Amino acid sequence: MTSIKIKVISSLIATSLILTTLGATTVKAEENNSGALSSLVSGQKRIENKQQRQERQEALKAMKPIKDSIKQNHAKNLALRKEITQKRTEIKAITKNIKVNHKQLTSEDLSKIEVQAKTLKDDISSLKNLNVTISPISQDIKNDIKAKNYKSAEDHLNSIISIQNTRTSDLEKINSDMDSLINILKSAEANAASGTSSSNTTATAQ
Repeated sequence: MTSIKIKVISSLIATSLILTTLGATTVKAEENNSGALSSLVSGQKRIENKQQRQERQEALKAMKPIKDSIKQNHAKNLALRKEITQKRTEIKAITKNIKVNHKQLTSEDLSKIEVQAKTLKDDISSLKNLNVTISPISQDIKNDIKAKNYKSAEDHLNSIISIQNTRTSDLEKINSDMDSLINILKSAEANAASGTSSSNTTATAQ
């Protein structure tokens, strides 16, 4: 009887060892599977990150010519504004000289000056009506790139160019009309100084 019990116990122990071994093997297999899955996920993330970096680089490369155009337009508009400042100074100097020397201008010259001054006033109003600041658009571009919305970023860049082109046209017209006013003022000053139309003089430049 004792021998039978020993055999049964031995059998139970052996079975228990087998089950324990099987359990350990199962746990090990699960750990291996979990490690393989983590490795697969990490590898996939690396691939995705690489693709995203490549996509970003390609998008930024495509935007570079647009950004270069924006820089060129900005430099051009700054140069135009500088010319306008210089011409404004010249107009003031001519006008001051006419007033200080009490030169009498002909009614015809005064009419030309008045018409050209009105044209310039309209030009400046047109430029002021383009009350669009580029800074918020620049922030939108940064947000687009951060969100990987590259098409929207490119659209915003093109909108900046559109604004710049409109400003360029307005600034060029102001420059041209200032040249005309300067020529009219110089001619009026010369006419007054030479006294070629003294019988027709009526007023001093305002």
